[in-house]
Amino acid sequence: MSQDRKPPDEFVAAMLRAPLDVLEIKRKQYVAGTVIRDQVLMTNRLILVVDGALDYRVEQKSKRMTTGKELLVPNWVRRTWSTAKGCEIYFVDFAVKHLDTCPLTLFWRDTKEVSMEYSTMDRMRDALRRDTASSAVRRLLEVEGELKGMLGRFWPDARSLHSSVFENTQFAEALHPEIRRAVQWLSEQYARPKAVSEFYETLVLSPDYFRRQFAVAYSESMQTRLNRIRLRHARFLIHETGLSLKEVAGECGFNDPLFFSRQYRKFWGVAPSKHRIGVTGQ
Repeated sequence: MSQDRKPPDEFVAAMLRAPLDVLEIKRKQYVAGTVIRDQVLMTNRLILVVDGALDYRVEQKSKRMTTGKELLVPNWVRRTWSTAKGCEIYFVDFAVKHLDTCPLTLFWRDTKEVSMEYSTMDRMRDALRRDTASSAVRRLLEVEGELKGMLGRFWPDARSLHSSVFENTQFAEALHPEIRRAVQWLSEQYARPKAVSEFYETLVLSPDYFRRQFAVAYSESMQTRLNRIRLRHARFLIHETGLSLKEVAGECGFNDPLFFSRQYRKFWGVAPSKHRIGVTGQ
């Protein structure tokens, strides 16, 4: 990543080309002194600061966001924020299909036309609220088109909060079809204890050739990548559910809770119990 911390073109292209599924759109006001609890998001969130200011913290780094700033928080990111004097925000939660790896950082830009982005949010929200079953597909396409327009305006000026977040990240259009299928398999089947070996049973390439190609694409093995997917999901479950650590381990494909705890500590730098302790409410 360059010194001005711009997102690479490959990542931007991957997000803009992928199908988007808009899940929720909300406009909310927060009073002075509001603190949003430490949380891991499963979805991507695009936020427009309509009024006021908030201090947004992602993966141990913070930035003040004032009126007119636009933020994009990728899925699986750990974040919290607060507002000293109050603020109003408009945000949309969405999923990006076939984009398995998002960087653990925050992107932002200064919006040149706040009213344009505000109006776009209004149109998306109104379209989602229309209760006309016969035009459901058209409504979803309309909302997706509006969101892609917002993202198209967002990315050229966007900056990221962290400087080294795109290591070991590759994008679908640059990969062999079998590697794309492997990455999709891991994203969908990570909870299966033998996900890697079960994938190899369906492999049409030579296993040795596939391993070499996968390592060239990602600088890691398929098993290492699987562990990363599992441990990101584990952190979400620890933050956002009441599951025991043993249950979290099972949900993420780990048969041995002790092995899971060791892997979690190695990956995140703290024991899984530490990510549950000290989470504060709003």
